Amino acid sequence: MAIRMRFLHYPDNKKMSAFCQELTAGYENCKFDKVPPAYPSERERFTVIFIKAGKDPANDLTMFCGGLTKDRTQNVLYFMDAPDATVNSLVEMTEKAGAKVCDTVKIKYPGLFGGISEDTKKTVTEAVAKYYAELNN
Repeated sequence: MAIRMRFLHYPDNKKMSAFCQELTAGYENCKFDKVPPAYPSERERFTVIFIKAGKDPANDLTMFCGGLTKDRTQNVLYFMDAPDATVNSLVEMTEKAGAKVCDTVKIKYPGLFGGISEDTKKTVTEAVAKYYAELNN
């Protein structure tokens, strides 16, 4: 049986949105959206979140991460393009709210002119598949 899963990205980016849509095609019972999502997460088993943030993350991002209770999602896998202090702060907020952070992987978020590199796609695909398999047992 497939687990409930969601891919989210912040900030809204057409290239990352297309990549999330591509990833959802490989899994049953899976959706994608931006942060904050149009519909809040409820009883998700696995949430994958892509984040690009600076030294001071936006209020809507910190409120979202701080609201990831165990009722909303049980497990979170972060892919971040952010300073270490920001990464640590968002992970701490998530864990304090009650969700388990499976891992945090540093990636290069696509910019205005650049796309998502093949190395990043491979890293993401492998990490998601690994944790999905662990959680689906």
